[in-house]
Amino acid sequence: MKKGIEERYRTVNLPIGLIDEVDRLIDVFEEHGYTSRADFIKQAIREKILELEALEANRSGNLKTRVFK
Repeated sequence: MKKGIEERYRTVNLPIGLIDEVDRLIDVFEEHGYTSRADFIKQAIREKILELEALEANRSGNLKTRVFK
């Protein structure tokens, strides 16, 4: 990788059993429109971040809204 070029992705290792469950849920819930494991996992992470940020904001009284790209 050339210097000065920002990395856009990181690799995360997950247990095979967890990946198998993601694959199963993608198949079971086709109507939700997940196109790949990565799509499903990104959405799950976004939802968890929003959940924890809401808890954090509730504790501190600092209400804010986050928009993911």
